[in-house]
Amino acid sequence: MRDRLGELGGSLGHHIDPPTHSKTLNTSRKSRHENNSHSSIELTAKRKRDLLASVGFLDEDEELPSIRLAGSLNGSTRLTERAEAYDKEETQRSRKKSQRLRQDRTRGMPGLDFDEQVVDFTSDDDGQENDELLDQDNKEEYDEFYREENQPPSSSRGVLFNIATKLVWVLAAVATFIYVFNDDPKTLVEDQDSSSQQHEPYSYMGYKDGRIPDDDVAQYGGGLLIQNSEIPNKKGGINDDEVDEAFIDEDAKDPFTKHQTGIPGEDFLWEDLDGFAELSKPYNPHEGDIYFFWHVPKCGGTTLQDLMMHCFGMIGANEVGGAYAAENGSLQIVQLENGNRYVNVDVTQPGGIQNAHDSGFGSSGLADVVMSSRFHDAVMLFTPDSVFPNVSKGRCFTLLRHPIKRAISMFYYLQDATWEHTYNDIFKSMTIEEYAVSQYAEDNWMVRFLTNEMTGTLDNRHLDLAKQILESKCLVGIMEEFPASIKRFDRYFGWSQRSFEGGPVQLNDRGICTARVMSAPDNAHEHPNYEEGSEIWNKLLEKNMFDLGLYNHAVHLFHNVQVTLIGGQPTKM
Repeated sequence: MRDRLGELGGSLGHHIDPPTHSKTLNTSRKSRHENNSHSSIELTAKRKRDLLASVGFLDEDEELPSIRLAGSLNGSTRLTERAEAYDKEETQRSRKKSQRLRQDRTRGMPGLDFDEQVVDFTSDDDGQENDELLDQDNKEEYDEFYREENQPPSSSRGVLFNIATKLVWVLAAVATFIYVFNDDPKTLVEDQDSSSQQHEPYSYMGYKDGRIPDDDVAQYGGGLLIQNSEIPNKKGGINDDEVDEAFIDEDAKDPFTKHQTGIPGEDFLWEDLDGFAELSKPYNPHEGDIYFFWHVPKCGGTTLQDLMMHCFGMIGANEVGGAYAAENGSLQIVQLENGNRYVNVDVTQPGGIQNAHDSGFGSSGLADVVMSSRFHDAVMLFTPDSVFPNVSKGRCFTLLRHPIKRAISMFYYLQDATWEHTYNDIFKSMTIEEYAVSQYAEDNWMVRFLTNEMTGTLDNRHLDLAKQILESKCLVGIMEEFPASIKRFDRYFGWSQRSFEGGPVQLNDRGICTARVMSAPDNAHEHPNYEEGSEIWNKLLEKNMFDLGLYNHAVHLFHNVQVTLIGGQPTKM
């Protein structure tokens, strides 16, 4: 019967069965609100009689009994009372809606254009009670909806808001333009002048394979390194001659060239450096990470390589194995007469790095340590891709030296190193005074290689970025504190606890071997020294101010920050 009452009520615009709890009441109200059912419908006596007749309580010709006589109709009293109460509630609800709609229309609310006549009702006691109930239940439904969402702001506030919004967009557009197109004017002039020749930092100058002078291990001799060590690009890699073509399509760039935009691409740069593990993540030898030694020239790097290859017996990858590169690109370990072992790749120049990557070097597990000066190029060996998704992370460590002392050492080394494939007669006849002001002098080598800003003008942004990269990615050693640095590397990586089976020196003899190598460092040579504040010192300092700032930060890291990685305490404050 209740269903029949509901169906009949629905045809009249109401559900005749009054809700029995607040949730049903709220639902019916929301439905009526969403359908904009704003008509005021009152159940007349005739409708009530027809209603009761339709459900079998009255005959078709029988009159509607009064409330006092309804008890004889087998429960019709309760039904009639409910109908009367619901009728009264509906009347008051419709009145309340009409009043609200009339108020909204007088306010000029948008979207509320009603043509029907709004009926005004006089209030009574029951209506007042129902109004209070309706106000409580519908406060959030009506007041918040109409007054907060649909009420327009004042004209003055709206104008100010529009002006502020446009101003923000203009400032954002200007900032974006400056960020993207902020090229140094001097650099732009040089780029447009075809006769002007840009020079990369020394140690890079004129080296098609990009090696640094003391990358070569001259003591091995015997023609181990072929005269032209550029490995043919057999697997679709990019050679130095093809670098310019790579800039045509930004998306087609290989990892070792697409960072050439430098600082403006900081986010992209950091994304690519993800191949190097974060130093904040504790080292776990069981995770298979590969040591990566960032080799800065004339900082004791060759001596450290001797320690790793010979005394500890690690299998390395630098330029030595490149002389044994296989025709088919297959990877293998080669062992020299002195017992040192290398993977047959050359990771000191872009072509060799690309070939090593294409051969699956990063996932081969053959090498214990990669040694290269090409910080950004080499990261591709530790970066997964669709072809080699499972590659090992690189664990960076490095030895740094005071940049002015390093520049002086570099000059005198190049004057004498006739055995180096990079030897140039021009240094033999050059004085250090001429060298200090020439294009060959060191020019913030470390900052440039860390930020991949190989040409152009540097500023404090580059220095800050280099500091961040060094601190987050590399364990730092200081050449001036060489023994303490080797101890730092050993304790962090656990070298003395690993057997590195097959090496030339037995585990028990490593200490003797280490002492012997450190007492006669490789590629060491005597040369004049220049005091701080001298003319030579100051001229070289002018070209290496950012490197000096980076070196000072590295010393701070060594003494005060990274010492905690091995359980030590800061020694300076």
